[in-house]
Amino acid sequence: MTSRERVEAALAFEPVDKAPLEYHPCGRGLYEHGEAFRGLLKAHPGDFEDFSDMPIPRPPAEACGPDGSYHEYKTDAWGVTWESRIFAMTGHPYRQPRAHAGRLPLSAPRAGGGRGVCLLRKAHRPRA
Repeated sequence: MTSRERVEAALAFEPVDKAPLEYHPCGRGLYEHGEAFRGLLKAHPGDFEDFSDMPIPRPPAEACGPDGSYHEYKTDAWGVTWESRIFAMTGHPYRQPRAHAGRLPLSAPRAGGGRGVCLLRKAHRPRA
């Protein structure tokens, strides 16, 4: 049974030779386990995408200290600067330029006039 046949049959609740397998590899797992992880992906191929030749990530040299420690700052599209001390893991917000967002009005004017969508909804009230 091909991967496509297996997935289509499983979605139709028909018998399959084995359960369809989908991987969601992360850079941290690949960095931590390297070739052993890629070997696992090759030995048990998934039915969706082949990740067996995914490159093993390496920390940038400028983020590594002389003692081998890792420390890096990255700024995302929202302007939040993240501090990371473990390679290939999401760090912690270090600087948040939008920290005043809690003081925004509950609704904002629309371009065409009138009031905008309420940003904060009142507590849900069950219908009678």
